[in-house]
Amino acid sequence: MSSKTKIILICIIVAATALRLLTILKYGAFIWDEIFSFTYSQKTWLESIKIWLWETNPPLHMAILKIWFYIFPTNEFFTRLPSLIFGVLSVCAVYKTTLKIFNNNRLAVISATVLAFSPYHIFMSATGRGYSLLILLDILSVYFFYQIFFENKSDKKSIFFLGLINLLLMFTHLTSVIIIVGQLIVLAVQKSNFKFWFKINAIPLLCFGVWSAFSLPLKINFDLFGSGWYFWLKTNLIDIINSLQPLLLGPHYKISGCLISAIFILTSGIIIYRQIHYKNTDTKFIILLTASITPIIAAGMLGLWNIKFFIIVLPWFAIIIAYLINKLIKNNLLATGIIILLVLPGWTYLYKLLPLNDWRIINNYLAENYQPAKKQVFIYNLFIDKLLIERYYQSPIPTLPYFTGTDWAADIVSKNYLRYIHPQDEINQWLNNQQLENFDEIFLEEEKCGIDLSTILPGRGWKLKKIIDAHQLDRKKLYHYVRH
Repeated sequence: MSSKTKIILICIIVAATALRLLTILKYGAFIWDEIFSFTYSQKTWLESIKIWLWETNPPLHMAILKIWFYIFPTNEFFTRLPSLIFGVLSVCAVYKTTLKIFNNNRLAVISATVLAFSPYHIFMSATGRGYSLLILLDILSVYFFYQIFFENKSDKKSIFFLGLINLLLMFTHLTSVIIIVGQLIVLAVQKSNFKFWFKINAIPLLCFGVWSAFSLPLKINFDLFGSGWYFWLKTNLIDIINSLQPLLLGPHYKISGCLISAIFILTSGIIIYRQIHYKNTDTKFIILLTASITPIIAAGMLGLWNIKFFIIVLPWFAIIIAYLINKLIKNNLLATGIIILLVLPGWTYLYKLLPLNDWRIINNYLAENYQPAKKQVFIYNLFIDKLLIERYYQSPIPTLPYFTGTDWAADIVSKNYLRYIHPQDEINQWLNNQQLENFDEIFLEEEKCGIDLSTILPGRGWKLKKIIDAHQLDRKKLYHYVRH
């Protein structure tokens, strides 16, 4: 590596770190996924293991947080700091991986720049969940896989690291199956040594199999099949485009997002046409493009149009975008300008959106309307928000979650993903049990989750006084009701 390249990479890493740090500082309160990790990584080891078996996703990130909190303070900043570290390391890893696969230093530098400046990767690198770690392990897995099966460098060190990284990958997120299956498909196409791959991954697969044998029976509930939030995902064209925008240097405003998506499709088409026309096809690019699009198509066929289900291809889209820039723009300064121009809409959208959860809105409104002489109650229709309420709610007005279960602690771990239309009879029975007619005012925080209290309360003698935007991630509203 030349001294010039080292200086450029240092500048990229410094910029990547600064952008992610700025995002953490602007992020504000935890979103729900974060406070789940934050809360349940602080339980005793015995409780943690039980929770990890129940939890939908594998436990590596929460295990890391658990150990992390033995050293660092338990607050929002330090919960998110590991994600920043993983995110910056991903920028370094994508440079090394691109250089290894394409043997092109300029392309590798552009790839690192694209990932460093990618608004959604910045966001994930500032979020206290396992996605930043997932992306890092994803890149490293491909690095060692390519080294062993394409460069035939099957030394003990490479074999050990591929096995270890795939083990960590499988224990980070369920979508890691995309990489594991993808490696097998590549080996099938290349007619390479399956037995050698299974030999390397025997222990990781065995460990994950044992974990799944204990964990899956606790998770499977046929009575609740079809009730997950992911079955509520919209599948119209606009929502599909919105779910894909993070891969294309988003999130974006609608116009800029559609424009950048169109530019990506057009330039990809031009590059592929040129390669076919001049009989100079870059097989590696075609394989990369195909491997990146296939998981999205698979998720789309299942109706899972949400970035969470194919975030694992984010670094590969960074390389694809870098490949297009490298092919079409030869001036380095102009290439840098193009990258900045492409990410600016995503940056402005992201930083305008932060903080995602601004509890000042609810707390200030309740403070303005608190009347000790009246009986007031704050109701929230999604019971899992209790974790957020306990940390951020500041009003003396008592709180009341909509909950019809018998074990809140168990349900918040094993049923937090559920979203389904609750029968009106069930809702009315709950309202009767709470004896709300004894109150003078109700403040209702409501999310669209199948429990529409706001449509029922007016028919039970409650008059709507005001609706405000609660400025919460899931577009929650705060309804203020007074008794007729």
